Amino acid sequence: MAFFGMFSDLVRECRNGTEPQRTGVASIVAQFVRDDKYADRCWPILLELCDDPSPEVRAKAGRALHDERVFGTAASPEFLQTFLTTQAFEDDPDILIDALQDHPGSLILFADLVCDTVTKSVEIIRDPERKPDRRIPMIDRHLSTVLLRLYEQASDSENAHIRDRCLDMFDDLLEHRITSAKSLLEEIKR
Repeated sequence: MAFFGMFSDLVRECRNGTEPQRTGVASIVAQFVRDDKYADRCWPILLELCDDPSPEVRAKAGRALHDERVFGTAASPEFLQTFLTTQAFEDDPDILIDALQDHPGSLILFADLVCDTVTKSVEIIRDPERKPDRRIPMIDRHLSTVLLRLYEQASDSENAHIRDRCLDMFDDLLEHRITSAKSLLEEIKR
């Protein structure tokens, strides 16, 4: 109903309302963004809520990425790229990394997103101002898994630039000691 213009005043009020109201809007929008019928109207609201002052609202909005259908919407590459600039991504880069890892289709369409996610994750992990995060040790394995998968999918000559970019990303992970050569080799053996 809210996406056909009905209750638009109420929706606007809740988007700017109390934390529980904004959390409710985030929960609803996170459900509807997965449907191509509503995605174009939901993505902007979802991204707005990913920069909400409340960590709880941001986390609820970020949960939209836990469903693989979010990658199937027509607008998803553009909006997922924008998600990298949100506070929700800063809070938990693993949200997007896990979503990319769980995506059953080809990552070629999302090559820029994968590489930019690796770059931003490296920045977040290396930030001396950031509090130690218990999930950080898992991020390295997830990053290398997604990168390796993209590298393997870009096997034809027209995607050589993607393979080169993946190799550069692997260099960054090794240089910044986010992943070790040993864990990378283990990942390749799988």
